[in-house]
Amino acid sequence: MPEYAALTFIPAVLRELDRTDMAAAFSTALREEERLDRLAPEETALLCRLGSILGTSDAKTQLRCVGECTAGLRELWRQTREKTVKADRLYVTLGAGCGMAVAVLLL
Repeated sequence: MPEYAALTFIPAVLRELDRTDMAAAFSTALREEERLDRLAPEETALLCRLGSILGTSDAKTQLRCVGECTAGLRELWRQTREKTVKADRLYVTLGAGCGMAVAVLLL
């Protein structure tokens, strides 16, 4: 499914399931994604928690965990977006300041 194309750890989890349980498969696959800088440590922790719950508890608990994981990932996304906006403003200000300094030096 195209919606899951960005979730590159899913095939790795499926491969690991041949050798181990769900929690260990999630942990192994996600740690590799983190090592490759595809996931932040906070994202890895949230998803590992999800992996430890899937298949080990009742459906209600699993759904609650999925909801908590989704909320946590949304919050991490919001924080990252805020940091990016602040960094963009800083770079624009620095660029404009350096441009003015160069213009003054050339005069």
